[in-house]
Amino acid sequence: DQDGTLTIPTLGLRLGAQQLPQAQAGQLAQLLALAAGPGRWVGPPTAQLPVVIEDRVPGVTTLPAADVDLVTATTWEDLQTLAEPVPSLVGDRFTAGDPDLDKDLAQWVDPESSWPRIAVLGPVDVRPHGALTKRKLSALRAEAAVHLAVHSAGVTAERLASDLWPTEAGIAGSRLRQMVYDLRKQFGVNPRTDAEYLPRSEDADGLYRLDDVLVDGELFRRLRLRASHRDDQRLRVQDWWQALDLVRGVPFSGVRSGGCAWLADQQIDEEYRSLIVDIAHQLATHHLEVGEPALAEKAARVAMTVFDPADPVAD
Repeated sequence: DQDGTLTIPTLGLRLGAQQLPQAQAGQLAQLLALAAGPGRWVGPPTAQLPVVIEDRVPGVTTLPAADVDLVTATTWEDLQTLAEPVPSLVGDRFTAGDPDLDKDLAQWVDPESSWPRIAVLGPVDVRPHGALTKRKLSALRAEAAVHLAVHSAGVTAERLASDLWPTEAGIAGSRLRQMVYDLRKQFGVNPRTDAEYLPRSEDADGLYRLDDVLVDGELFRRLRLRASHRDDQRLRVQDWWQALDLVRGVPFSGVRSGGCAWLADQQIDEEYRSLIVDIAHQLATHHLEVGEPALAEKAARVAMTVFDPADPVAD
């Protein structure tokens, strides 16, 4: 509408349309079209908005090209451009450069693993002892753990304090130190290195950081990167689905009231959201091309879960 609000009543979505990058808006439009169902009108065909006719999206179809007389945003050729196959030698070298990815993914789902896990691709879930965690962290400590996990290079005490307590100047004193002490105690010692997961700042160049913890968002990035270096489309699709399987809903949701306000400046949640939509878009395109509309719709629906219909529209 004139205020830049995108409203989709059937899906319960109300978004600030003016804040979506053009490419992301086009991808979202196609994902919505895929999930609209057989024979439902979605909108006029334009450079960004496809039409759903008889269970197909023109331009993303299993029909021969000569039988399709419409031009839409995404074609199979587009997918090859977006995710161009690479020579097998390059792909093998890259995979060898991240040899622990499959092991880390196995640890993420292992019900017997004590490896610390931090989940942000949905409601925030911090498990200092992995699947064996018996007691949840307080909302504040969980947010602190998330903050440290997504700033893997470390942050100063002043930065951590101002992000966690933006309205309380000068809190980087005993209160912050006590919280970090408690968090360090809850994460404990890494059995692989005999070092604390949250080292003391004097042992970490004056910074606070979490070492050697699993973060679903970073696993997602690594899968996406590996997929981009695959020359085998079957393996690429497998990586894409493993990445989407990590998505549980709106990134960084379920935090304390007023929590994660620091995301507004850093846009980490928006970055993850964009990456998720991108992979879902490529999967949907692939599965339509090979005649698997159910899987295309599944990918589209995963992408739609990352948008919170309750979010207020930004000015």
